[in-house]
Amino acid sequence: WDLPEHFNWPRRTPAREIDIRLVIEQATRRIKHEITARRIRHTLALSPDSLIVHGEDQLLELALLDLLIVLTEACDTGANLHVEAQPSGHVGIVVRADSCKLPRQVLEALDGVPSNQHVGLSVARMIIESHHGRLVVSREPDAGIRFDLSLPLCGRDPTLA
Repeated sequence: WDLPEHFNWPRRTPAREIDIRLVIEQATRRIKHEITARRIRHTLALSPDSLIVHGEDQLLELALLDLLIVLTEACDTGANLHVEAQPSGHVGIVVRADSCKLPRQVLEALDGVPSNQHVGLSVARMIIESHHGRLVVSREPDAGIRFDLSLPLCGRDPTLA
């Protein structure tokens, strides 16, 4: 994977109010070529209203990009990858795909077990949690994987995310 140069850690941007929809769109744009090459069908369903969170857009993009990369690599050819974001007291972001085989090391990395292969998932979880959010992974009935992210909207109590 060829990550853009702006993901270098020393050049972090300060936390500010950002529309998470734009971050999601940017992350999915960055991985679009890989999704297309693997013939994965992709849908994006974002709230028509702004979803303003307080955070570092580059870090949140990195976390979302890592989740998208993991799912893309785990998906069979012709799988469906769906990303959505909707408000409900917080920002609920769902990244899910059907026909996925997520290796045990990936699930362990999400649970904090060190893994050389998927250290990025542990970092993604830390980024999300540092923004007062939560990340939950679950298996879908159609042999898929689902990542549920929750981030507090600006002006809301971060403990409600």
